Amino acid sequence: MRRQLYEVQRAMRARREAALRRGVIAVLDIGTSKVACLVLQFVPEDAEHDAGRPTLTQGAFRVIGASNTRSRGMAFGEIASMDECERAVRTAIQAAQKM
Repeated sequence: MRRQLYEVQRAMRARREAALRRGVIAVLDIGTSKVACLVLQFVPEDAEHDAGRPTLTQGAFRVIGASNTRSRGMAFGEIASMDECERAVRTAIQAAQKM
């Protein structure tokens, strides 16, 4: 059981690092009243090159997508209906990707 958890955590870490190397990341806020999504592109102002790959030295970013939608499936900060909550999250993400 623990081994599976560690493997999942390693995979998630690898996916996060790959997204940061690409320079694009999404931020998702799931609340009781709304679901918000931001898609950010990191902008290196003074990039150093490490083996041919740019390394970000500052935390500058540009918002390339943003959306929010009414939250469904949430009650008092907890998931009441997984299907409804998933639908709201997918709606917010798709709208931000289209921007």
